[in-house]
Amino acid sequence: MNAITRFFKKLAAAFSGFMAGPGGKIVQDALAGILQEVGSVAAGILLEEAKTRVGLIDHVDGAPGDKAAHVQDYMKAYAARVGIEASQSLINYTVETAVRSLRKQPEV
Repeated sequence: MNAITRFFKKLAAAFSGFMAGPGGKIVQDALAGILQEVGSVAAGILLEEAKTRVGLIDHVDGAPGDKAAHVQDYMKAYAARVGIEASQSLINYTVETAVRSLRKQPEV
């Protein structure tokens, strides 16, 4: 085993020990908060795009189920395009919320 391999094995063991202790708990808690914040930002981005898309097709002829499926497909592609890993439940939530939001707005 060469010196570089030994160094990285020791480094990995030290890091593993640190992450298993109280210092690791602090790091894990901090990362959990960051990931939660990133998730809510991603949901906000998707919701704004869903509102735009729902608004664009609201007055187009077609069954509501077909329109919803179209927006959901678009949102899946949009999320992938902007680098957001979105579950189907998040896509459904953003589309449903966008539709409810549109329905609450007074018509002009």
